[in-house]
Amino acid sequence: GAPASAATAAATAVTAAAAERKSAESSCESIPEVSASSELVVEVDVQVMQLTLKASHPQTLPSEVARLKDVVDVFGDVSMQACLTEQTVARQCYRLVGRDHDIAYWCNKDPKLPALDHFRAYYPDELYPSEKIWLPSVFEPVRRAYLTFPVPLEIFLPEAPLPEDAQVAYLVGKQPEHSGVWREIFVYRARRVVHVYRIESYGRRFYRSVEYTSDARFCLRDMQPSYGHRSDLWPEWERHGAGHPYTVLDSRLALSAVITREWRVEANLSLGTETY
Repeated sequence: GAPASAATAAATAVTAAAAERKSAESSCESIPEVSASSELVVEVDVQVMQLTLKASHPQTLPSEVARLKDVVDVFGDVSMQACLTEQTVARQCYRLVGRDHDIAYWCNKDPKLPALDHFRAYYPDELYPSEKIWLPSVFEPVRRAYLTFPVPLEIFLPEAPLPEDAQVAYLVGKQPEHSGVWREIFVYRARRVVHVYRIESYGRRFYRSVEYTSDARFCLRDMQPSYGHRSDLWPEWERHGAGHPYTVLDSRLALSAVITREWRVEANLSLGTETY
C-alpha cells in the first residue's frame, strides 16, 4: 500500500506543478512580433540611429519638386525631409517625414491628349438648319479673329445636329499635327458668349482651364479685359472680351506634383485621403 500511495502523491505533485506553470505562462503578457516583410513601414536601427521609411532613407526633398507652385502654396518655401517610396520612368513618389503628406512628382510631359470623339468638321455653310440660324453669328467673329493664325484650328462638332431649342454648342479643336483634343469651345446662344478652354494635363489627368472669353462678365474665371491704349474701338461682340485662345501653346505641362494628405491631418475634414 505504501508504494502505491507514494506513486499517487508523486503524480499529484507533477500535476500541480504543471498546472502552476501553465497558470504562470497565461498570466505573462505576450510580446507581439513583427515579421520582416514589405508591410513594414518604418524601421529604426538603434545601433546606427538610422530611420528607414518603406525601405527608403530620409533625404531633403529635391529642389525641383520643392520649388513647384503647388508645393510652395501648401507648405511654403521651406526645406522638408522626404523618403522616395516609388519611382518609375515618369513618376516619383515622396513621403514627407512627420507631415502625413505624399507628393507624386511627374517629371516629364504627358505625350497624350484626350481622344477625339467628334468628327463632323465645322463649316459655317454646311451646318444643320437648327445650327445655322444662330451658331455662326456668335462663333464666327471669334474664329476669324483668333483661330485662323498661324494655322487654322481644325474644329469639330458632335455628329447629331443641335436641337432647335439648344442654348449651348460644344465644339472641340485640334491641331493638324496632333490627334487629340487641344481646345474645347462652348458657344452660348442667349448671352452670345464664347469660352475657349485649353486641355491641361496635370498628374496625368486632364483638366479644363479657360483661356479666352468674349465676355468676362459671364465667365467663371476672374479675367480682366484689356485696358491698354487702343487705336480703334472695341468690336461690339468683344466689348468685354479677355484673354487669348492661344495663351499657352503647349498645354501638356512639363512638371506637376499631385499632393495628398491622410485623414490624420487636423485640417482634413473628410476623414479620407484628400488631394490638393
